[in-house]
Amino acid sequence: MRAGRPAALFFALCCAPIIHAAAYEVTFVAPDVPSALRATLTRFADVARFADQVDVTNAEIARLVEITPEQLRKLLATEGYFNADIRIETTGLQDANSDQRKVTVTIAPGPRTRIASVTITPAGAITIEAGGATRIVTVRSLWGLPVGAPFQDGVWSASKSALLTALWADRYPAARIADSAATIDADANEAALKVEFDSGPEFRFGAIAVTGLQRYPRSAVDNLSTITVGQPYTQKALLDFQDRLQASGLFRAAVVDIEPNPALAEAVPVQVRLREQTLHRLLFGPGFSTENGPRITAEHEYLRLFGLDWQSLTRLRWARDERSFSADFLSYPLPNNYRNLVSVSAGRSDVAGLVIDNQRLRMGRRQDADRITRLYFVDVLRSAVRDPNSDLTGNAVIAGSEIVWRNVDNPVFPTRGLAVSGQIGAGTRFGNTEGGKPFLRALGRATYFHPLGEEWLTQARLEVGQVFASTPAGIPQSLLFRAGGEVSVRGYGFQTLGIQGVNPTGTYVAGGRFLMTGSAELAREIKPGIYGTVFADVGDAADSVRAWKANTSYGVGARWRSPVGPVSGYVAYAQQTKKVNFGVSVGVTF
Repeated sequence: MRAGRPAALFFALCCAPIIHAAAYEVTFVAPDVPSALRATLTRFADVARFADQVDVTNAEIARLVEITPEQLRKLLATEGYFNADIRIETTGLQDANSDQRKVTVTIAPGPRTRIASVTITPAGAITIEAGGATRIVTVRSLWGLPVGAPFQDGVWSASKSALLTALWADRYPAARIADSAATIDADANEAALKVEFDSGPEFRFGAIAVTGLQRYPRSAVDNLSTITVGQPYTQKALLDFQDRLQASGLFRAAVVDIEPNPALAEAVPVQVRLREQTLHRLLFGPGFSTENGPRITAEHEYLRLFGLDWQSLTRLRWARDERSFSADFLSYPLPNNYRNLVSVSAGRSDVAGLVIDNQRLRMGRRQDADRITRLYFVDVLRSAVRDPNSDLTGNAVIAGSEIVWRNVDNPVFPTRGLAVSGQIGAGTRFGNTEGGKPFLRALGRATYFHPLGEEWLTQARLEVGQVFASTPAGIPQSLLFRAGGEVSVRGYGFQTLGIQGVNPTGTYVAGGRFLMTGSAELAREIKPGIYGTVFADVGDAADSVRAWKANTSYGVGARWRSPVGPVSGYVAYAQQTKKVNFGVSVGVTF
């Protein structure tokens, strides 16, 4: 490998301050060095631009030449080369007036030392407790330097850390490495590894101790915990508890941990340290959406409503095609992660040729588990179309449930996993149109994420919905289906796929009883955190399965992994209408 002048930087960084690069030339010859170590050597070239800032004498260069072999041998030893032959040849160093000083460093790393034996010896409670033998096998399986592998100092340290991390995570937070040794036989190029770990005692949870509570009741903390006294310690139980506290909206910060003191092992206290949110939060924000144009939003959150164990969120939204008001009331956490809820909302939308006044009253109960969110609700809905000749107005009561299950690697920017949501409800219409007639509504959605190599990502989505009723008359438009837009069929405008109709002001699109949309997307990282995408969508909303049409669109886009979540933009072409649509969205929709 000839690194030329940048290799001088490696020579200097190993030995002394940076050398003046204009007065000499350094050649680095290391033909047998593996690519991983070669990358380490050449990485120093990134800062070679600083080499011209310091002048050194021939005497100083001679001193560096003398100590460089030992420095290089230490570096090579970390990668398992204990018999390296290093030679340095110099030219022009004896002539003070020479401007052609040359240093040639030749490295012959020699054979690489490999692992001849590995001995991992357990001690402590893990050797005598029920299930300990299985946990020992699990811990040993995490060892990263098996027999036959090349010795690497970094992997040797990382393997010991992985062993301890596994013990700390499950039952043994006081575990330690009691003794370790790597015996190197340089003549035979073999290494014998010995590690003795002491698990210490098995820890079990004790009582929960809470600090930082002033405004909110202790029950709001205890009801979010699944930890019981006497339960075996796991780090996951602490982290899950901490995540639920942070997601509750009541606390600005939450830390849940223990003191790994062996004297407390039989009933170690669970320490919960909290910083509460302020009682009131008022937010104003402008925004823009390609679907609804410019908007302004005002929100007020109150975390101790009328001194009760309830919190409220009131929101006012004013956009080009939508005006709405909502008030959501949510109880503090109840046992088994349940929360009661009540919400009211009213608004007007002007979409796809229909101006609709919507009102909704909801009462229900929500449960937030680690990967699953469940919702049970009763809704009273009214949907009035502002057209005296229209028969699209509807009123209904519906009772149902909704479940969202996520198993993804990252909830903000998923690259691997599956997210599934489903909703089903039974209702009845009331009022002058089809009053008293029942209906059933079902909706399901699945999104699959999978990486292809290190740079490519794939995403696929399928959504299917059906309202089972003899006629859609009297069913509120908010319960029927329309397609098109950012999270549907992107080549078509927002909710412009549905049942076509005509009114005195022109054409409109009403909701149908059947929905099916699908999407496939391929993304490639073009810069850190920025992905280019190509996609194809298909879908429609219709009054029946037979009337459904495969409206297709395809296009290109970009996705940015921003600090506030994914930001996406796209340009899509609609095959059926021969039109181009574009959009921008923030966040991920499951």
